Amino acid sequence: MSFIERALERAARERKKNEALSAIRPKSPKPSVDFHELDPRIQAMMEDRTDAFEQYKLLRTMILNASQQNGERLVLVTSAVSGEGKTTTSVNLAISIAQSLQETALLIDCDLRNPQVHKMLGLERVSFGLANFLRHEVDLPQVLLKTSIPKLSLLPAGPPPENPSELINSRTMSIFLEEAKERYQNRLLIIDSPPINQFTDALILSLKVDGVLLVARAGKTRMNDLEAAVAKLKKANLIGIVLNSTDRLSSRYYYYY
Repeated sequence: MSFIERALERAARERKKNEALSAIRPKSPKPSVDFHELDPRIQAMMEDRTDAFEQYKLLRTMILNASQQNGERLVLVTSAVSGEGKTTTSVNLAISIAQSLQETALLIDCDLRNPQVHKMLGLERVSFGLANFLRHEVDLPQVLLKTSIPKLSLLPAGPPPENPSELINSRTMSIFLEEAKERYQNRLLIIDSPPINQFTDALILSLKVDGVLLVARAGKTRMNDLEAAVAKLKKANLIGIVLNSTDRLSSRYYYYY
């Protein structure tokens, strides 16, 4: 038997061995999903003609216009510090986009340190998520969840990892975002990230997305914190600032783009 024939035979044996191992390797199941208990902060989006509903429609219209004109379909939502309402904004914006006639929305929880998106959508525990995918522990279809809201899908963060910044900055993350954006032309991707002044994750992501929304809370966000956040985003495409929780129109939540 020649050298080439022996090499081919060894390759065939190795391939059969790998196929056998793949067949017996246990696959991580999807988490059980119960999206019935929505957080009160997003229930307003399920009721027509509320002030919050109308303001999110305005924000959605501006985002969709930017998408049609400039191809901005991958939007990061962050804030200067914690407690400004970035996750509420991320979830409500994604819901509003899903309620439009043609577009679908994929909501991605990239706050690997303190994930809250799944809780707001009524899912108490998530066994697997983005962190597991980035560590190559599960395949993407295993962690993409359909919500109870039509045309809205969720990629939860998963259990908090030890190295969130490294996972966010990985090549796997960059490839995933590019492929997710290009796969469906009518789908917008909304990413919830940690506060940009507190962690590097949002800064890393700001250079991987089409645009950034910065959330500030009326009566809470300090001007120097907001200015520091804007300065950090100087190399990113800052498409707007959302002013959250003003009392205009006697609404509990009012958003200005």
